[in-house]
Amino acid sequence: MAERFETKTVHIGHDPLRGVKSKTTPIYQTSVFAFEGLEEVEQYYVGEGEYLYTRNGNPNQAELARAIAVLEGAEAGVSTASGMGAIMAGLLAVLSPGDHVLASHEIYGGTYALLHKELSRFGIELECIQLGQMTKLTDHVRPTTRLFFVETITNPLLTVVDLPYWIKEAKSLGLTVMVDNTFGPRIWYNPFYLEQISWYIVEPNT
Repeated sequence: MAERFETKTVHIGHDPLRGVKSKTTPIYQTSVFAFEGLEEVEQYYVGEGEYLYTRNGNPNQAELARAIAVLEGAEAGVSTASGMGAIMAGLLAVLSPGDHVLASHEIYGGTYALLHKELSRFGIELECIQLGQMTKLTDHVRPTTRLFFVETITNPLLTVVDLPYWIKEAKSLGLTVMVDNTFGPRIWYNPFYLEQISWYIVEPNT
């Protein structure tokens, strides 16, 4: 029997470090983690260890990412310090110098500034399009187009686009799709169930 959303929020994510029998995960207030010996250090550097520095990851970050992934129906999650941090991580995972990005005309101002002002210095080009005034992306797609960026409910104008249609359109053209769901009520509106998107941003203030 499938667990209800409320039940999942109570039981998911908990994974005590190294066999600790705590019922809840403690807050790890440390910058570095100890190793039993050089063999454990070697295991970490070949990808078999868990934690070295908190800035690279710690049990609290990992548990949060797992919990959000389960609640969102995603394969995996990544926790960041802010929504803009999550967007930047997604962009850097996909884009290279010379790439072209298609985005909804009404994206959040901080996202626009990041793409238009900051990443343009590294040869990444942004093109904003009016999704409400067109039916196809083909006229805007170039050989260098890599990413389609859209928001479920735009920030701050609260415009709602036909997200299932545009995700399907972008995926049919071979584009990576990134969705910012900051304003979306995630219990009832989850882009992961619309199409298989590549990167999906949620923020704790919603």
